[in-house]
Amino acid sequence: MRKATLLGTIILSTYTVFGQSKANEIPLFKYLQENFDSTVVCNSTNAWNSEPHYQIISKNNKGLAFFTYYNPFTFFSARAYPKELAEKFVMLSINYRFSKPDTNRYFLPGIVYYQYQDSLWYSIKKNDLWHLNDDKEDGDGCKTKRCMISDAEEYNFYLITRKEIKELYFYAPDFYESCCPGREGRFKILQIIQSFNKSFNPHLQNIPVATVSSQ
Repeated sequence: MRKATLLGTIILSTYTVFGQSKANEIPLFKYLQENFDSTVVCNSTNAWNSEPHYQIISKNNKGLAFFTYYNPFTFFSARAYPKELAEKFVMLSINYRFSKPDTNRYFLPGIVYYQYQDSLWYSIKKNDLWHLNDDKEDGDGCKTKRCMISDAEEYNFYLITRKEIKELYFYAPDFYESCCPGREGRFKILQIIQSFNKSFNPHLQNIPVATVSSQ
């Protein structure tokens, strides 16, 4: 019991580690900044899991490249595995939580359908991501209605160029858009989130695809 309690304390304490990292201090972002002209990182978290879960699209003169960075052990059930294997997975999960995002074993090519590669970048440009107002500028929630939600999904977008790293933040955009529609930044970010989710669909893992577009 004492061992389990200690393990739980270690796991919970790691969430604070991620919150303290500024975008320009993350090694992975520095790598993307140095090797691509433009990069968009979509990170979704919530109150129960604040680990980095990145869907990434990068662009240079060779075309588009797609990457993911996430903890592959987040949702496994230890009960279904032999004890030794479950303990190994738990320790690997803890190692992920204590590691700053970098070009390590968790940084992998994104599995994206051919037909969605260019459409994702098109959605980013069409919805003018670089000039959107986020919750930090427009405020979160609803100003005209009493709508409240807790433990909802949070989205951080990191817009990386050779010169700077810009961060946008949105809390429960789908909930608030349905409750009090009309905010331009929130509406457009939902279109972009939908494009990311469509492009990085985990059910496409076994379909032959490329990670860099030819255009």
